[in-house]
Amino acid sequence: MMIIWQEDVETRRALLYSEVEELFKDHEGRTHLVLDKQIFVNATDKDDKEIESLKKAITELTFDHPCWGEKMPNACVPLELEIAEMVAAGKQILRLVELEELNSISKVSVLDVEQLNDFLHFQHSLGKLIYFDTLQLRDHVIINPLLMVEVMRSFVTDIGFWPKRKELQQTFRRMSESGIIRREDLYQIWKQKDFRAVLPYKEFIFNILIHLDILAEQRRYDIATGSRLPVDNFFVPCMVTQRNTTSFMNTECTPERAICLAFVFKGTVIPPALPNRLISACLSMWTLKQYEGRKLLFSGFIVVSFDKAHDVVVCVEGNKILLYIVHKTSAGLIVPDIATGVKECLVTTMERISDFYQSTIDVKRSQQSPFHIEYSCSNLKCFISKEEALQTKEWVCDEHKQTHGAGHFAVWNQDKEKEQEQCEQNCQGLRDDALNQIPSDVELQRFSSGCDESTIQKLAIHLGMTLKEWEKLVTDYRWIDIVKYRILVNWREKNSGRFSNLAKALTDMDVSTHTLCQ
Repeated sequence: MMIIWQEDVETRRALLYSEVEELFKDHEGRTHLVLDKQIFVNATDKDDKEIESLKKAITELTFDHPCWGEKMPNACVPLELEIAEMVAAGKQILRLVELEELNSISKVSVLDVEQLNDFLHFQHSLGKLIYFDTLQLRDHVIINPLLMVEVMRSFVTDIGFWPKRKELQQTFRRMSESGIIRREDLYQIWKQKDFRAVLPYKEFIFNILIHLDILAEQRRYDIATGSRLPVDNFFVPCMVTQRNTTSFMNTECTPERAICLAFVFKGTVIPPALPNRLISACLSMWTLKQYEGRKLLFSGFIVVSFDKAHDVVVCVEGNKILLYIVHKTSAGLIVPDIATGVKECLVTTMERISDFYQSTIDVKRSQQSPFHIEYSCSNLKCFISKEEALQTKEWVCDEHKQTHGAGHFAVWNQDKEKEQEQCEQNCQGLRDDALNQIPSDVELQRFSSGCDESTIQKLAIHLGMTLKEWEKLVTDYRWIDIVKYRILVNWREKNSGRFSNLAKALTDMDVSTHTLCQ
C-alpha cells in the first residue's frame, strides 16, 4: 500500500499500470493479467467507488470460469448447503465420519459412497474445500479453505510480521537462516491467539504441509548401521532467503569431478513454488550435505549426498533447473545407473508437482511436458538438447570447441533392458581372495543392474534385510534401479558384507553365482 495525494491519483495509476505492462510484456503469464480495468483502490476509504469496480471485475471473471454454469447433480446441493452453513458458523475442519454422518441424516437426498467421494474431489477441484485422498489425510476434510491461508501465514511471513515473543522470534530467525523448524516449534506458533483454530488438528495440518512439500523431513542415518534415525527437524525451503556463499561449486563441482544436465522451462522464469517443492522432494529422498560447517541448503540451491561417493546438486538459474552429479574423485567413476536414476527421479517428481497443480483446477495434464532436457559439455557450460544429443554421432560445443561423441551422454541414459554379459564357458567363478573382499559401490551397482527387481528383492531377504526396508526404499526413490542398488549398499554398510555372503545367498536361491563375475 502507498499513500499519495488525490490530485496525483490518475498520474500514479497510469504510471503503475505502464510499469506492470513493461515488466510482463515478454512473460508467458501476461495473458493471465487483467490490466484493462486499471483499478486503483483507496484502502483508507471504505466507500471508495473503485471498490465497486473491483467487485464487478471479479464477478465478470467468475462468470468466465470454465466451471461456471456447469450442471451439478441435485443430490449434491443439500450437502453443499449444509457445509456452507457450518462454515458460516465458524467451523473449519470436519472428520470424514462427521461428513458421512451429515450426509446420512439429510432429509432431502443421501449420497452413496461413490457419489460422496466424487463430491469431495469435485468440490476440492473448485477450491470450495480441501480433501486429499491419501492414507494419512483422507480422514479429515477442510471445509473452509481459507484456513490454509492462515496456516501458511503463521510461519511463512516477512520479518516485519514475526511474533513479539523472544522464543518464537528465535524460531523464525533460525528458519530464515537455515530453513529448519521443529514440529514442536510449529505447534508453539499455532498456540498464538490468531491460530488456535489449527491446534485441535495440528497433526493433520502438519501432514498436509509435508504432503504439499512445504515441509520436508531432514533425513539422518546412523553411519555405522546405515539405519534411519528419528526425524527431529524439518525444512521450509520457501523461507530460505540466503544465497549460496560457500566455495562448493568452485572447489568440488568441477569439470574433473562432475557431470551436468539442465531442465529448461518454456517461460523466462520458473515459478518459485516448483523449485521449492523440488528441493523439498530432494530432502525427503536424500541426506542434506554439510560443507565448510554449513548445511548446503540455500535459496534455489541444494546439495544432497546420494552415497559415500556421489553428491547431487540442484540449483535454479533463470528458466533452468541444473542437475549436477559430483563424484568424490573423478567424473569418469560416476555410476551410470545412479546418474540415470537421479535424473528420472527428478523428472518424475517435477511431473508429479505439475500434475498436482493441474489437479487443483480439475485440468487433465497436458501431454506436452513443461520442460525439456539439455546435456552439458565436458566443461559444464555449453548445452545440447536431449533429442539432438541422441541423434548425433558427434557434437562440438560452441564455447570450448570440444568434440563429444555419442557415448558422452550415455551416463544419463542407461538401457533398462541391457542384457547380462555371459561368462566364458570354462569360468570357475570368483576366487577365494575375491570372495573375501567387500564389494565397492561400482561393483554393487554393476551387479544389481544385471539382475531383475524380483531377484534383488529375494536376495536382500536372504541377506537379512527386511521387506519393510525394501518397501521404504521403493517409496523414497521410486526408480527401481536405485532401489536395487541402495538395498545392497545398506546391507553392506549394516553387515560389512562380502562377496562370499552374496555368493552363499545366491546359491541358497538356486541362482548362478556367475552373476557376480561381471
